[in-house]
Amino acid sequence: MAKGKKQVKEVKPSYMTTREVAAFLGLSAGTLCTWRYQGKGPSYYKVGNAVRYKIDDVEAWKNANVKHVELTN
Repeated sequence: MAKGKKQVKEVKPSYMTTREVAAFLGLSAGTLCTWRYQGKGPSYYKVGNAVRYKIDDVEAWKNANVKHVELTN
């Protein structure tokens, strides 16, 4: 019997770095760093010096911070 290759299922990463989140939101990494210091912005996790953002948290924060502006004529 020939051994078959194992199929590797591609896993979508569930966490992003500060730079990845900054690019996703159209901000600078410095802005996210400042927001962390000020207690603003999306939730994050920190282990040692590594800061990671859960993708679902970033999406939820982004959606919760949508501002609708009514235009008057």
